[in-house]
Amino acid sequence: MDEKKWAAQDSKILGSRDITITTEYLSPDYLPPLEAKVEKTSGTGWLVLLKIEPRNSQAFPGFCARWDHKEQCVDVDLVGDPIESHKFKDGEPGYRGHGTKAVTEHGGPRKYAIDIETPSTGPVFKGTLALKADFALNLGAGMHVSAGFGASAKIVTPRWRQVARWLLRSVR
Repeated sequence: MDEKKWAAQDSKILGSRDITITTEYLSPDYLPPLEAKVEKTSGTGWLVLLKIEPRNSQAFPGFCARWDHKEQCVDVDLVGDPIESHKFKDGEPGYRGHGTKAVTEHGGPRKYAIDIETPSTGPVFKGTLALKADFALNLGAGMHVSAGFGASAKIVTPRWRQVARWLLRSVR
């Protein structure tokens, strides 16, 4: 998404924190998953949460878990060959893992099950990614309300208190 489109979004994720990765399975051809170093959303809306790198980048693709603003969930992208990347995203036979499954427990942080496999690698990673997300609601005229899943809000203009209360209720 370009910067102008991202700035005009009605709601958006500002960043993530407290990322927890639980690994059930990791292919021996891959390094342990790495949390993204940057926890703030870029100017174009890109928020990388996790990277899974191959031990041999010439032989195997890498994977990147990111926030999908449209679907409000975590998606995984195959990094490497563009043709294989499209097959992975489209879920063609033998490819699994672009879409994740929400497995959030009541009152806990957002949690997503990840299960990655391709024909060239076989099973790559199976586990979960949990995160706390910080969101913002664009109210126009340069005003916004932001809240994290720790249920805090910053009221930029006093007349928007009702919106802030609504936002706080919706995150609890």
